[in-house]
Amino acid sequence: MGNPCVRPIGALAALTAFLALSSVATAQQPGLPGQERPLTTHPDRPEAVKVWVTGNFSLDYVHRPAQLTVFTDSFSNPSGLGSATSDDENTFEGEVGIRFTAEMLNKVTVVIEVGTRRSDGDPVGAAGGINRFGDLEAIRPRLREGHIRFTDIFGPEISIEGGISTWKFNVRGKGGGFAFDPRRSQTVTRNLDSDGLINTRDDVILRFAEAVGTDGSMPLGATITYSGGALTIDVVALPTVTDEGGGAADDDQLYAIDALLGLDALGSRLGFIFAVTSTRTGSVTLAPGNAVIYTFGGGTSIMIMKGLEIYGEGYIQAGKAGILNLGGGRVAAAGRAAQIGAEWHYVVANPLPFWFGANFTHITGCDSDDPNNRRASRFAAYEGTADLMIIEDPYYGFDWDSNIQALKVSGGLSLDIASDKPDLDLVLILGFTKATAAVNTPGGPAHGLGNEVDFKATWHMTKQFALKASFAYLWNSALLQQAMAGLGNPNAADHAWLFVLGWDLVF
Repeated sequence: MGNPCVRPIGALAALTAFLALSSVATAQQPGLPGQERPLTTHPDRPEAVKVWVTGNFSLDYVHRPAQLTVFTDSFSNPSGLGSATSDDENTFEGEVGIRFTAEMLNKVTVVIEVGTRRSDGDPVGAAGGINRFGDLEAIRPRLREGHIRFTDIFGPEISIEGGISTWKFNVRGKGGGFAFDPRRSQTVTRNLDSDGLINTRDDVILRFAEAVGTDGSMPLGATITYSGGALTIDVVALPTVTDEGGGAADDDQLYAIDALLGLDALGSRLGFIFAVTSTRTGSVTLAPGNAVIYTFGGGTSIMIMKGLEIYGEGYIQAGKAGILNLGGGRVAAAGRAAQIGAEWHYVVANPLPFWFGANFTHITGCDSDDPNNRRASRFAAYEGTADLMIIEDPYYGFDWDSNIQALKVSGGLSLDIASDKPDLDLVLILGFTKATAAVNTPGGPAHGLGNEVDFKATWHMTKQFALKASFAYLWNSALLQQAMAGLGNPNAADHAWLFVLGWDLVF
């Protein structure tokens, strides 16, 4: 099967590759077609061209029980949504990539990365999901990154990036973006209506079945960035945000302007964003048509002292989510999302550096069971959070990224086991979650998404190579049990566990 995402990428990839290779490898002699000579450097800049080649190889052994494979693309359940067919599975997953970075004259940088993808839109035997090493799709190389960046063209404060966008809005400056992180998210179309119910309550079976569609988005366009002193402003135009596994109808358009203001020398920041997303919708209750969603919001990260951070973000949505099938009434977009948290790192010299954190997240879902409801309350943006491996992670678990309320408490420490510096990182996270709005189940509306505990260990054997092991356990999930029971699955349970053992190699 072909990869639909090559539609808008093919020409861009060819152009980017041509510019990079022709600029780095050879230069054409003026007036002499076909005669080539080595690239010469400027007398005042003997290192006019620099080329870096880097790469990565991640490999994971993953054990998923039947409670996960019933709703994820799997060997035991190749349809991605089964009943009595699901079973425990053990797979090898990961990705391999190589990146070429060329820094040329006039401060122009070209980046091209090719490799395999951990998830893809068309693995063998399924509509979308995780690639396993051994599948044909898992070893097929594809373009993963490709962009050109111009700096110091209109002044040292201005830069322009074009191609596959690396932009995200991240007030904290670390981790995934809470609302706008297109490279770590599905498209807005998928987040808004992938279960076919935009303006009514989630259906528990269809909501969990979204886990099979782990395709990430591929944002294409340009970003102009002004960075002067403490202020950074981005103007973003992404006329095509493709779903890596979908057709043209799944594509979004995203336009945004954001600003980040540094507040002090410790790294405190204040940020704002206004974004417009245009997409196509169509479901059981909505007629096919264009949706235009406006998202306003921002947040702050305040460093109370060195090592102690308090942060918060909030977003509201307005605009049109669709048109009702019956009567043609306009359905208003009305999603909301917010998070607050704190994180403390012990920064005094100590053989046992450690940290603690707490986070409260509230992301709305639809709270009406009326098919003529005129409000679509499910928040739909480009969320990139994956703290909890079973509930939130798009690769290992269910990727439940909307209609969720969660309290997460976490902590970690670093130990010296094979060097004079900390090389073993241990992390523990405990999450208490529920659906913000009730979800329809065979037993009636319910909220119980469940509680989860994760333990992660990473041993940095060298600067390039790390071994990792993770264990996650979900319990008291009434929604999971109801979803499996609704399918008649004999493994229906309110708990599940996950084990991952692997390595990360960078070179």
